[in-house]
Amino acid sequence: MSVSESADEILRLTGGGEVDLVLMDVSLANTRQHGQTVSGVELCRMIKDRPASAAIPVLLATAHAMRGDAEALLADSGADDYVAKPILDHEAFMRRVQTMLEEAA
Repeated sequence: MSVSESADEILRLTGGGEVDLVLMDVSLANTRQHGQTVSGVELCRMIKDRPASAAIPVLLATAHAMRGDAEALLADSGADDYVAKPILDHEAFMRRVQTMLEEAA
């Protein structure tokens, strides 16, 4: 398991075959690429646009869980799924992660 706030490191890890699943917040206040702040949506697009990492499942975490937000978020980011914060049902969350890993294998 790796944890990083560096967009360059995340792109390197996902492009190098070292990652089975990405769990990423939509709001990334400290994540930068080339000196510019990038959001989880933008970083997800970068991961999904690269052939070496396009198949890696991305699960976005967001506090923006109003009606219609899920569809717009998934369409805009290219993510495979999202989870609303706060995560209250930890067992269901872990089942979702396990299912995504199994489907990607």
